[in-house]
Amino acid sequence: SLLHLDFPTLIKMASEQKAREKADKKGGKKIDEIDLDVLKAYFKAPLEIEYNIDKEPGSLLFSMGVNIEEALNSAYLERFAKLDPVPGGEIFLMGGGRPLFALSSKLSVKGSDLDIYPEIAKLWKDGIKQLARYGITESEVENLLSGSVSLVCGGSAAVAGARMPGVYLALTGREGAASSIFKKVTDNAKFAATLPTAPVDVKGWEMVLQVDPSLFPFPVPVLFGVKGETLFVGVYDAAGLNAAPEISGSLKALLEKGSLSTSFFDFEAVRAFLDGALSDKSSPLYALAEELPRAILDSVKDVLGAELSVP
Repeated sequence: SLLHLDFPTLIKMASEQKAREKADKKGGKKIDEIDLDVLKAYFKAPLEIEYNIDKEPGSLLFSMGVNIEEALNSAYLERFAKLDPVPGGEIFLMGGGRPLFALSSKLSVKGSDLDIYPEIAKLWKDGIKQLARYGITESEVENLLSGSVSLVCGGSAAVAGARMPGVYLALTGREGAASSIFKKVTDNAKFAATLPTAPVDVKGWEMVLQVDPSLFPFPVPVLFGVKGETLFVGVYDAAGLNAAPEISGSLKALLEKGSLSTSFFDFEAVRAFLDGALSDKSSPLYALAEELPRAILDSVKDVLGAELSVP
C-alpha cells in the first residue's frame, strides 16, 4: 500500500482557507500561516509512505518506508550511512518485569545538520545559548547526540501509591558528555532552587537524583541519572534501576538482531498490566474504570481476555 502526500497541493488547499481562519488570541500569525512556507521549502517533491502488513501463522509483520532523504542534510546522511548495526539498535533496557513498549535508534547529530532548516536551526542556536549559562558547550551536546536514544515503558513506578509501569528516556553519547552535562546542570544553583532534588545511592550509577515528590499533586518518582555514557530521565522506582527485565523468546531474538533502530510492543505484558490494574483498587485506572458504563467496562475485560502475542 502507498500513501502519497503532495505537499504543494496540501499547502495550496490550506492557503485557500486563510479567509476562514481566525487569528489566534495573542494577535500573532494566523494558524495556517505559521508553517506553510517552511513546509513548502523543505518538501520540494511529494512525500510517499509505503507500508505493508504480512500475516503469518502466529504473527503479524508491519513494515514501512518513507522517502525522507531529501529533507535531511547530506552530511548527516553520509555519517549515518557509516554507522554499523548493533544488537537491538543499542537499546538501553532495564528494570524488572516485562517491558511493555520500547523504541531505540542510533544517532549522529551535529548542529550544522539543521542549517537547511532556518527556523529549526535558530531554535538549536537559542537552546545552545541557554545551555551555555550552565557552561555546556555545543560540542558536548553533539557528543551526547552521537550515540543512541531509547524510549521505554516498563519496569515499575509507584504513582500515587499504586504500582504502575515506569517510563524513561535514555541518551547514550560519547566522550563523557552525559556525565559532564549532568554535573553542570545539577550543580547549578539556579537549577537546585528551581527543582529541588535529593541524591539516591544506586550501585553502578555515577549519580541518581530524585525530584522532590511534594512538587507534584501526588507522589511520583521522577529521576535523573547518569550511568557510563548514558543520561537518564524518567518516572521510575530507584530500587528497580539495576533489575534485569524479563525477555521473552521472540523479544530476545529481536534484541540480538543487528539494527540501527529497534521498536516493539509486548501485547501480553500490556494485557497483564491492564488486567491487574483494573482489579487493583489502589490503581488510578481502577477508579477511572469505575466511571465507565458497565457495557464498556465488560467489553474492555473481554478484550483483555483475548489471546494476544508479541508481533
